[in-house]
Amino acid sequence: MNTTMDPPAVGYRPFAAMSIVWLAAAYLAGQYVAVLPFGFVVVSVFIFAVPIAISGAYSSAINQTRMMSYYKTSGWFYKIFSRRIIRSTLWVIWALGSSFVMLLQFSTYSGLEWVTLALAIPVFWYVHKIFKRVFSSELKKRYVISSFAITWARLICPLILIFIYAILASMFAAGKSYTSLAEAVAVTRVNTPEVAGSAVVQVALFFVSFVDGTKAYLGSNLHQFGDHVPLFLIILGSYMVFFNASATFASFAIPRSEHRRIFGPISDDETPPTLT
Repeated sequence: MNTTMDPPAVGYRPFAAMSIVWLAAAYLAGQYVAVLPFGFVVVSVFIFAVPIAISGAYSSAINQTRMMSYYKTSGWFYKIFSRRIIRSTLWVIWALGSSFVMLLQFSTYSGLEWVTLALAIPVFWYVHKIFKRVFSSELKKRYVISSFAITWARLICPLILIFIYAILASMFAAGKSYTSLAEAVAVTRVNTPEVAGSAVVQVALFFVSFVDGTKAYLGSNLHQFGDHVPLFLIILGSYMVFFNASATFASFAIPRSEHRRIFGPISDDETPPTLT
């Protein structure tokens, strides 16, 4: 008989509301990142990085809690491994750096990419729901169930989104042929927004357009290796955005009380202690 209590859960409505607000903010940020001052870019990067960092910090906190159950609190192993500063710092670095690149990618997105990101909301929710149901029947601790469901959904959802994006791209994205790398880069830069705000963003967008142009050129000249090679190059660059979107949605799926595990001391109590 399974006596495990159902883990605390975030309802679909608040999850969907937060996710839609994020999607709308991503769209607006993509439209204005090239024309507003650098301070706007810094604030935007911070806003988009926070949920990504929270998602990773929560998983790190739960993993740390599970690891600490092996050691005595009076021992040296506990004192060494109970520190979460390294993992948390790595997640913060990833969140800040990748959020900046993601913001630049938003400015170049077409309707195809935005449709895929919109589909990511229900996809993540149902993938998370399936994993939560599976782990609820196998695991005891409620916080472990929540963490495992969020972690696996965060890993699997980007792969599903790549599959969806590949189908949409094969149906609606017309492949172009380029005779030279310079031509491909030039065509890509035509679709890049004009920069009127920040020199940093201008340089970054210049680099992004070069990378996208290089992928377009290679894709148009690799048909001899298979018809799907150009499509693979197109979707490969989208994985980071899909992963960050999934990590963001994962933070929205963390129950409110579980946020105390991120900022509070390590605790294996079913309900984490109140922050003081």
